[in-house]
Amino acid sequence: MLISFVLCVTVNVFYLRLVRYPGWFIHIWDLTLGEYTEFLHLGVQSTYIFRGVYIPIKTAILLEWISIFIPDGGDRRRTFYWPCQFILWANLLFCTSELFLVNLACTPHEYAWNRTIKGHCTIDTGNTSLAASVFAFTTDVIIWTLNMSWRRKAGVSVIFALGLAACTASIIHLYYTVQRTTSFDLSYHLSSV
Repeated sequence: MLISFVLCVTVNVFYLRLVRYPGWFIHIWDLTLGEYTEFLHLGVQSTYIFRGVYIPIKTAILLEWISIFIPDGGDRRRTFYWPCQFILWANLLFCTSELFLVNLACTPHEYAWNRTIKGHCTIDTGNTSLAASVFAFTTDVIIWTLNMSWRRKAGVSVIFALGLAACTASIIHLYYTVQRTTSFDLSYHLSSV
């Protein structure tokens, strides 16, 4: 968790740099080429670091839920254990593969943020961002489909209020990611994601 905290602080430093230069919600036509390249460079780097934060944090939350609701190993045949295990491993595999895809999307790698050099991209990173948003929302919703009474689900939500906030954030993130992937004004719409 300490590594996740350090990475989370790093992502926030990148976001603060974007606030200062060139700023949030600036239209692409209001930026110089150098400013736009720097904006994309910071955006690409923060995406890599965010995925590095997301994997251990979601894993830690799921392991904590398992330890609370199935103490001392408990009955692993319960319907709570296996969906948590599925989400845990699917999260690890998906996020790791997404990191590889985003890192290998462009040749040379610098072309991902600097279109002034010669290169090409074989993978549309906008689509990988969209897939990540859909995946995050789906895994958050799976928790709510577990075979528990509404009273217990409500108790889980009270104990883990961030779970419900995560579902809401996933929906909002998905909405803005769809806007970003269909927009030519990347500098403006990436700010909302």
